[in-house]
Amino acid sequence: MRPEDMKNHIPETPDYIHQMIVQEVEKQVQNPTVEDIPVRRNLRWSGMKAAGILLAGLLGMSTLTYAGVQVYKVLIEKKGAYGAALDVQGDAAVELPAQVPVINIDAEYIPEGMEWTDSTHISYSDSNHTGGFAFAKVLLDREDYEQVLLEKNAVDTEERIFGDYAGVYLRYNELVGNGAYTQRIYLFCPEFYQAVVIFAGADVEKEEVFQVTEHLQLTAGEAMLDTKYGLTWSELFGQTVDEHYTDYLAEDKLKVHPIGNSFPVIGFGMNSDGTFSEEQLEVCVDSVQIADDLQLLDPDLVPEVWRAAVSEDGKLVPNTLYYIQFGDGVDTTNELVKTESVPQKLVYATVTYTNTSEKDLSHIVYNGNLVLLYQKDGRYQIFNPREQFGDGYERIDWKGAAHTAWYSTVTDDYGDGGNYIPELKAGESVQIHMAWIVNETEAEHLYLSLTDGEGFEFTDAMINDGLVDISWKS
Repeated sequence: MRPEDMKNHIPETPDYIHQMIVQEVEKQVQNPTVEDIPVRRNLRWSGMKAAGILLAGLLGMSTLTYAGVQVYKVLIEKKGAYGAALDVQGDAAVELPAQVPVINIDAEYIPEGMEWTDSTHISYSDSNHTGGFAFAKVLLDREDYEQVLLEKNAVDTEERIFGDYAGVYLRYNELVGNGAYTQRIYLFCPEFYQAVVIFAGADVEKEEVFQVTEHLQLTAGEAMLDTKYGLTWSELFGQTVDEHYTDYLAEDKLKVHPIGNSFPVIGFGMNSDGTFSEEQLEVCVDSVQIADDLQLLDPDLVPEVWRAAVSEDGKLVPNTLYYIQFGDGVDTTNELVKTESVPQKLVYATVTYTNTSEKDLSHIVYNGNLVLLYQKDGRYQIFNPREQFGDGYERIDWKGAAHTAWYSTVTDDYGDGGNYIPELKAGESVQIHMAWIVNETEAEHLYLSLTDGEGFEFTDAMINDGLVDISWKS
């Protein structure tokens, strides 16, 4: 294919990748010794090169320089009514260093009613509001100059300078009003060989998004990122399916445990000498209860986002499902075709972990992740409740509490404290109560993974250790 013919063959960015950026890149910056530890990159998509792409009808072009040397050019082309093609071009002589500093982000301006909740989020102080801001970073390597990102369903596109950096603002068509990050800025930072991706909620005014971005302070942290483990622009926005990904599995390849059945798993914890190792544990889901309120939970541990999901009578309020028909994202945009009210349910599990190794362990990582499956034609297949289609619709979304948080009763002072067992001596057991809120329409599809934190593909941990069937008939 000739370069001039490739203009209409621009890889588009899957929604799956958009949702991954914050989660995946945050893992890199939360570890103070990130240069020594490979980042787990569980990506469904890898890079596709589009060398020599020529763009015409440019809306704008920014040249970014560092120490007097041209590093990047950012080119934007409008595609139809709702599409925007972003092309980052750079000097082929500019090499990505072996290590780059982790970028520290500070904001001299924060909108009223918001605050920093961690190093990558500015959120509303009022728990009834969701959204706010999230920040992530991706590396810009020479290979990335051959990538063109096609953003779809962009109802507003603007290129401008934000403080000391050139950037691109996009706002996407928003139909549900669930506080999703429907605004985004790509901020290009040549001195760090990285781009900062700024996400903003649908209920944040555009002017406020600009104010926050223009007053960001980006500085080099003491920790260094080994770039061979870092996430790059081309890895995020390429479009070749990873051959290792699968969302279905033959029935005889997946262990499915009933409630009350004990089974071995591999645990990761600290030994008495201060080193970490993988050791043999045993786990059992003792019981599962289904409720339409939060009475089973410790009030002090209830996630804030769940409190707003309870009515005056103490019951979980129904969730509204939004059925969406996709446009092509370029000439037509997504449309809301109908809504439906469904009950929300609390799923409450009691789980026992036993240290069956000969070592006393501390700071043991544990997981409790819902995996939705359905059985068909002799195989299990991942069931994504949002990625459903039917007569006149191609996606279902909602803005209720379902799948917004995870409740657990055992925490630790180590790490983020959220999912560590503080101590478990050889032969000892600990009981953990876990809970989730789901839509009742998902009842027959629910399974529980106790060793893996991913739920949208079959992982080695799921296959090796198995899942627990916690489904019920609604």
